[in-house]
Amino acid sequence: MLAALTEVAALFTGLTIRNRSEISDAGPVRLVQPRSIVAGPRIDLANTDTIEDRVQLGRQLLADGDLVLRTRGSRFEAAAFAGDGVATVASAPLIVLRPAPEKVLPEYLQWLLNEAPEVRRALGNAMRGSTVQSLNIEDLNRITVPVPPIQLQRTIVEAAALSRRAAELEARLAELRKIHTARALSEAARQMTKES
Repeated sequence: MLAALTEVAALFTGLTIRNRSEISDAGPVRLVQPRSIVAGPRIDLANTDTIEDRVQLGRQLLADGDLVLRTRGSRFEAAAFAGDGVATVASAPLIVLRPAPEKVLPEYLQWLLNEAPEVRRALGNAMRGSTVQSLNIEDLNRITVPVPPIQLQRTIVEAAALSRRAAELEARLAELRKIHTARALSEAARQMTKES
């Protein structure tokens, strides 16, 4: 079944920080910024600033399972937020996707946004800008995604994880083969030098 992204997740933009003075050294609220989304993709919580608490933060406080989407630059990736008890918000231009748990698993939605070819194509078609590519929330509102039953979503997520692990192991095996070949050639050259 196809569904609009907005049918399976609430989408909202990150908190607008108007100037650097809003960021404090020891505020109680952690601020996830684009630089906090690192390859993987994951949120590097050690690479965050803080802000003072605000009454209006309410819905913008990240919840366990929320996805934070990079919307500018060369990497459009969604990273999952794992709640750790520290009040955390995302800053604009990041977009937060809060999955509807009865419709979609956060891990499946993350897989769709980061790896599913048809969704990646739709994101690519929605990008704007010639120098710096960007997505906005209206673009995401128009994207449709496949939404199978929850059990099938689990199976897809597990299969994708196994596929990624297999690729990592194949890359490691190729690296070890290169090292072994280089050592064997070096040893052969050493033996030839010794014999001559």
